[in-house]
Amino acid sequence: MSIWSDITKDSIQEFCFLKIDIAGHSEISKALRPRDVENTLNAFEDYVENRVTSHRGQIWSWQGDGGLCAFYEEHDETDQFHDAVQGLDIRMKTGRGA
Repeated sequence: MSIWSDITKDSIQEFCFLKIDIAGHSEISKALRPRDVENTLNAFEDYVENRVTSHRGQIWSWQGDGGLCAFYEEHDETDQFHDAVQGLDIRMKTGRGA
């Protein structure tokens, strides 16, 4: 059973949220073909979703080049923070450093 099924209407829950987006997206988009931008954004979203869900999180919302990820732990709020940080162990090189 998913820990997310414990969340019910009219109950108080604690979450850890992580906002993510692609820095410099507008400039990058100008340098690429529209199809390449779309493919890159789709691949990025898939990657983030896989990383987040593998650490007990969910994509709360997604628009364009970024989104809001939520992490919920039933008992230990330090696990929420740990999962949020570990869930996005993203190391992508952008040409402006690592």
